[in-house]
Amino acid sequence: MLPTTPPTTTATPQPAAATVVASQPLPLATNPAPAAPSSPQKPETTAAQIRHNTQTLIYITAVIAIILVLTNVVLMVLVGSKTKQLAQIKQQIAVKTSDDKNLQSSVDYLAQNQKQLDDIINALPNESRLVEFIDTIESVSSENSNNSTLEFSAIAPASLAQDKYLPFVINLVTDMPNFQQYLTKLEKLPYVIEITSIQAKATDDSSKLWEFTIAARVFVQDPFKS
Repeated sequence: MLPTTPPTTTATPQPAAATVVASQPLPLATNPAPAAPSSPQKPETTAAQIRHNTQTLIYITAVIAIILVLTNVVLMVLVGSKTKQLAQIKQQIAVKTSDDKNLQSSVDYLAQNQKQLDDIINALPNESRLVEFIDTIESVSSENSNNSTLEFSAIAPASLAQDKYLPFVINLVTDMPNFQQYLTKLEKLPYVIEITSIQAKATDDSSKLWEFTIAARVFVQDPFKS
């Protein structure tokens, strides 16, 4: 009956097993595994970089667009200014060409009509040539009249439109044929004379003489004073 009792075989292995079980987690604590959170952080970093790159691209695009707009504005202003300057230059050239043509035409006209222009200038006496005009009238009057006078109605020229003239009065005593010749000679004088009125009165004697009063005006240069 004694050999069948098992006191020594059942008590000793249990603590050992407990020790083995308790010692198994230790290697897990002493050997850290690779950090698991590192793999999920990659998508966040990539998204942030994408957003940053996108914002940078948008900023650069906006800056380029602004530069292009400003460049276009500057070019438009410059082109408009140059176009305006070119138009002004063309206009000045056209005016200069027209002036040159007009000047050349004037020179040609003066060359072709110098004698006529001289005649016109001589036909309009000035102050220094007024004595010559008076002598001419008195000479013609003496050829067709025994008694004649010449008087100016004003000492300063009067105005008629844009012309200047001196009014004068001629009194002469002559017969009718001589008076007609006298008028013809006045018409042929190298002066611009306009007769405004003629009055005639027969003399008392039987000599067939008449007293004529001629009101006229002679056109003069402007300015009249030489």
